[in-house]
Amino acid sequence: TLLATCGPGDGVGEIALLHRVRRTATVVANTTVDGYSIESSDFLDAVAGFDASTVAERIATARLERSRMPTSV
Repeated sequence: TLLATCGPGDGVGEIALLHRVRRTATVVANTTVDGYSIESSDFLDAVAGFDASTVAERIATARLERSRMPTSV
Protein backbone atom coordinates (compact mmCIF):
# COMPACT_ATOMS: atom_id res chain seq x y z
CA THR A 1 0.00 0.00 0.00
CA LEU A 2 1.44 3.36 -1.02
CA LEU A 3 1.38 5.71 1.96
CA ALA A 4 3.48 8.60 0.71
CA THR A 5 5.81 9.85 -1.97
CA CYS A 6 9.04 11.41 -0.76
CA GLY A 7 11.15 14.02 -2.46
CA PRO A 8 14.58 15.60 -2.16
CA GLY A 9 15.59 16.11 1.47
CA ASP A 10 12.91 13.82 2.88
CA GLY A 11 13.85 11.19 5.39
CA VAL A 12 12.50 7.79 6.30
CA GLY A 13 12.98 5.54 9.29
CA GLU A 14 12.48 8.06 12.06
CA ILE A 15 9.81 5.97 13.76
CA ALA A 16 12.24 3.10 14.27
CA LEU A 17 14.94 5.49 15.49
CA LEU A 18 12.70 7.37 17.91
CA HIS A 19 10.89 4.35 19.30
CA ARG A 20 13.77 1.86 18.98
CA VAL A 21 11.61 -0.61 17.09
CA ARG A 22 11.93 -2.46 13.81
CA ARG A 23 11.18 -0.43 10.71
CA THR A 24 7.51 0.16 10.00
CA ALA A 25 7.64 0.39 6.20
CA THR A 26 9.52 -0.56 3.07
CA VAL A 27 10.81 2.19 0.81
CA VAL A 28 11.14 1.75 -2.95
CA ALA A 29 13.08 4.28 -5.02
CA ASN A 30 11.93 5.20 -8.53
CA THR A 31 15.14 7.11 -9.26
CA THR A 32 18.76 7.11 -8.12
CA VAL A 33 19.02 7.90 -4.41
CA ASP A 34 21.90 8.96 -2.19
CA GLY A 35 21.00 7.19 1.03
CA TYR A 36 22.56 7.50 4.45
CA SER A 37 22.08 5.52 7.62
CA ILE A 38 22.47 6.71 11.18
CA GLU A 39 22.58 4.92 14.51
CA SER A 40 19.63 5.47 16.83
CA SER A 41 21.81 7.03 19.53
CA ASP A 42 23.32 9.52 17.04
CA PHE A 43 19.87 10.42 15.72
CA LEU A 44 18.50 10.97 19.21
CA ASP A 45 21.51 13.14 20.07
CA ALA A 46 20.86 15.23 16.96
CA VAL A 47 17.22 15.84 17.92
CA ALA A 48 17.83 16.16 21.66
CA GLY A 49 16.82 19.82 21.73
CA PHE A 50 13.25 20.29 22.95
CA ASP A 51 11.94 21.86 19.73
CA ALA A 52 13.62 19.37 17.43
CA SER A 53 12.55 16.33 19.42
CA THR A 54 8.98 17.64 19.63
CA VAL A 55 8.83 18.07 15.85
CA ALA A 56 10.38 14.65 15.26
CA GLU A 57 7.87 13.03 17.60
CA ARG A 58 4.97 14.77 15.82
CA ILE A 59 6.23 13.49 12.45
CA ALA A 60 6.61 9.95 13.78
CA THR A 61 3.16 10.03 15.38
CA ALA A 62 1.53 11.39 12.22
CA ARG A 63 3.16 8.70 10.08
CA LEU A 64 2.11 5.98 12.49
CA GLU A 65 -1.48 7.25 12.41
CA ARG A 66 -1.44 7.49 8.61
CA SER A 67 -0.15 3.91 8.35
CA ARG A 68 -3.08 2.69 10.44
CA MET A 69 -5.73 4.46 8.34
CA PRO A 70 -7.67 2.28 5.89
CA THR A 71 -6.98 3.08 2.27
CA SER A 72 -9.46 2.94 -0.58
CA VAL A 73 -8.54 1.02 -3.66
